Amino acid sequence: MLGKKDNGNVAGNGQTLNTIIGRGTVFEGVMKVDNSVRIDGTFKGELTCSGALTISQSGEAYAHLEGRDIYINGIVRGTVRAEKVRLDSQARFIGDVYATALSVSEGAIFHGSCS
Repeated sequence: MLGKKDNGNVAGNGQTLNTIIGRGTVFEGVMKVDNSVRIDGTFKGELTCSGALTISQSGEAYAHLEGRDIYINGIVRGTVRAEKVRLDSQARFIGDVYATALSVSEGAIFHGSCS
């Protein structure tokens, strides 16, 4: 059957997932991405993306993070700036959130400030 192949590189919101920091990978530095990013490993530094940024349950970020929508289900220490931030049930967040909307699921840990 002819058609578009599903290569698994689509974020949960339907956007193209350009960058994945895989489990066991440690990235340190500054990263700018046009589209979405998923962190399954460890990120240290500064990350800006134009789409969604997802920190999975195995993901860790010690960073300044900016994206349109940020979904956290892992560990984040730092500053987060986005239109929408969602802390899922396994999220562990320490830092500052600057967002239009913040949702915190039952079980998530949020220690910091929000504005």
